[in-house]
Amino acid sequence: MLHGASLKISPSWLPETTIIDIQWDDDALSAPEPVGKWWGQLAFLGGTGSDEGEWQWDAAVQELELWVPVPGSARRLIAARPFDFPVVTGMAGDGKLQPGLVPTTEAPTFTWEGFATGFDKTRSAY
Repeated sequence: MLHGASLKISPSWLPETTIIDIQWDDDALSAPEPVGKWWGQLAFLGGTGSDEGEWQWDAAVQELELWVPVPGSARRLIAARPFDFPVVTGMAGDGKLQPGLVPTTEAPTFTWEGFATGFDKTRSAY
């Protein structure tokens, strides 16, 4: 069954927040490294001109990686964070943006907060 959530991202390098929507299939979460779709402005940091990405979850170490597809290449890692499925409202944590995606002198980090939502089978949690 498909489920989804919105994650509020608060970057260390900006005074603003952004939202990403993430979708997962309960049955796929039993795989060693399941993948799924995510959407949001954070994907634009990959330089592909798209707000769509793919996540990959390493259940053994509970780490979520956010990737964007790169035309003519495989994909580009945008961010990684400690994470567990399923998302429940109130979950929170921090993560790291990949170096070189934003012009900062410090390692770019962010905090996040999860909001479980009703998700249709397309993309928006709103």
